[in-house]
Amino acid sequence: MLMVGIENLPITGPDRLRTTADSMTMKRIGVSQSGCPPKSERFAKRLLPRRLDGKR
Repeated sequence: MLMVGIENLPITGPDRLRTTADSMTMKRIGVSQSGCPPKSERFAKRLLPRRLDGKR
């Protein structure tokens, strides 16, 4: 998922909608991934019980 955002952007006054007018304005771009790929999930399910039993 791609995330884009602007926080504390002035919306009134002479500096409205200017991202450089206020030092508190933050611009963000981010990427996130939810869940595990199926192969990693299968590996974790197979490995976890062994580690709990004390085996490697």
